[in-house]
Amino acid sequence: MLYCRNHGKAAYSAGFLAYSLSGYCYSLLSINPKIVSQVNTFAGYVYKEIYFFTAHPVLIHNRLDLRVKVALRGMLLHLHQNNLPALEWVKKDWSGAKQAENIFRLQSISTCRSKNSWAKPKQWNDPETGYKFKPLISFMKYKLNLSFFICAILLLDAVNVAAAISPNDPGKEIIEQMHRRWAGKWYRNLQFEQTVEFYKEHKVVKQEVWQELLNAPGNLHLRFNGFETGNGAIFRNDSVYYYTNGAMTKKEARVHQLLLLGFDVYFQDPSVTIQKLTQTGMDPNLSYDTIIDHKPVVVLGAKDPSSRHSNQCWIDKENLYLLKVMAVKNGHLSEIEFREYKTIQSYPVATEITFKTDQQLVMVEKYFNISFPASVNPDVYDPLHFLPARW
Repeated sequence: MLYCRNHGKAAYSAGFLAYSLSGYCYSLLSINPKIVSQVNTFAGYVYKEIYFFTAHPVLIHNRLDLRVKVALRGMLLHLHQNNLPALEWVKKDWSGAKQAENIFRLQSISTCRSKNSWAKPKQWNDPETGYKFKPLISFMKYKLNLSFFICAILLLDAVNVAAAISPNDPGKEIIEQMHRRWAGKWYRNLQFEQTVEFYKEHKVVKQEVWQELLNAPGNLHLRFNGFETGNGAIFRNDSVYYYTNGAMTKKEARVHQLLLLGFDVYFQDPSVTIQKLTQTGMDPNLSYDTIIDHKPVVVLGAKDPSSRHSNQCWIDKENLYLLKVMAVKNGHLSEIEFREYKTIQSYPVATEITFKTDQQLVMVEKYFNISFPASVNPDVYDPLHFLPARW
């Protein structure tokens, strides 16, 4: 975070500038979202710390992206160009091991406000990374107070660096975020029952009760209306097996998108998830951000909301779990939504799943008797042992 010397209204103005410029990044530049996020985080720190604290030196936190750190180093070198001891300190002590706690004391406010101190800096080449810096705020000169100047050069230099970076693969990035957020914290095994309502022309035409046992990654056993019927299905190794009266009636290869994005993503390498998403016909390189129920959502598989006839997934950007899957097959649009997330034994569980075809509701699942078994017998997912399987 950044601490700097300031007073009263100047502090408020500097914080306001920080937020304004970070918002400006979003509206005008197509840049690495990770950099923008860090710039915004910095803006928050600048606003809070400048407003509520005084007489503090500059402190750089080591959690920042390398390119942002480079921009900040350039900013410090510009500030210290007329203070040789401080300049040498910055050059000497800027290392990965020290940058969390290194403190660079600025010149006094009176010295910094002198005309010579604000002489236009020349281009500076960073010897460690090769990046070149040309400050974007030469118009500010000495008329601005120290806090205002630091906030402006911090954000503008960071944006200047970020703008030259090609955006990351959005699909890969969000899948990696999901994995990092919940790896080791998500439930591997999920056991539950569900009421299933089948709809036709907006009316319930049939109701059933199913039993399910999930084991991530990739395993799911379903029983339709009890074990005794012998009806159900097994998902295993990207294949699905269907059973009627205890006999297998159909087998086909299928990547189950709900399993993949709702559960498996937290237990396998992100590259595996991306590869399987591509197999389903989704293009994870396409994405856009939107707001659903006042929450930020990232959509993979489409470039804007008008692209409704493509395979897509909708991810809660804050909680990083699945909200919706859209798929096009044989000219029909299927939409499946994970709804009514509830915290059960500290785990987030979507307790209602809705299914639509061509925007018409066809089925609703509602979960109950939810539990998280410590272990599961692998024979439950053996296609040759469907009928005797119990849990």
